[in-house]
Amino acid sequence: MVNPGSPMTTAVPSTALVTIQPAFTDPERLALAGFLAGYRGLTREAYALDLHQFTTWSRASSLPLFAVRRADIESFARELELKGRARATVTRRLCTIAGFCKYAVEEDFLEDSPAAHVRRQRPRDPLGRLTMLKLPGDEFVTIELGHDPAQGEVSFGAGLRHIVINVESLDATISELAARGIGAEAPVSPDGSEDFRTTCLIDPDGNRIELVQWPAGHSDGITAADWAQ
Repeated sequence: MVNPGSPMTTAVPSTALVTIQPAFTDPERLALAGFLAGYRGLTREAYALDLHQFTTWSRASSLPLFAVRRADIESFARELELKGRARATVTRRLCTIAGFCKYAVEEDFLEDSPAAHVRRQRPRDPLGRLTMLKLPGDEFVTIELGHDPAQGEVSFGAGLRHIVINVESLDATISELAARGIGAEAPVSPDGSEDFRTTCLIDPDGNRIELVQWPAGHSDGITAADWAQ
């Protein structure tokens, strides 16, 4: 009830504006778009997801994208591990970040890459015990014999575990397969590098096929020099 002796008051809508900071600066946005523009299909989707998760983490940590340092990227990786992410997933995230930072340096968005010397763990080998055979006169390994003790006794003649095919460009191959309705897993790097990358897919008969892109100048398979590294 209004008291007749009380002065009337009216609510005046506020005209004050709340300043909302953009998620990215213009250079950061251009660098992200330019990096992803170099990929298509499933590879682009995988890289976009990796960068989305990293940039979300950096904003939550009050770190502008172009202000992150090596220690920040390694902290991001450790948080992924603490959340139970697979080692291969963490390695792929780091490879994507390293690729983006390398692109930003090449395009003069950054002076140096903070991801250049980030420590990356090599994914655990799921094969268990592995034997590689190189036939006389061959330059590289042609047959890999793998046995996982967790699978019990070996059943001889049971078939192949997977087939390995060397490709010149993993991104181009994945895009071509996607255009034909064939999906492949997101690429990973067994050694954490940007040049050595693999992916896998399943053929209509249920066989697992691994596509491998070796670094420029490398043989079409594993050689003795790889074991020395």
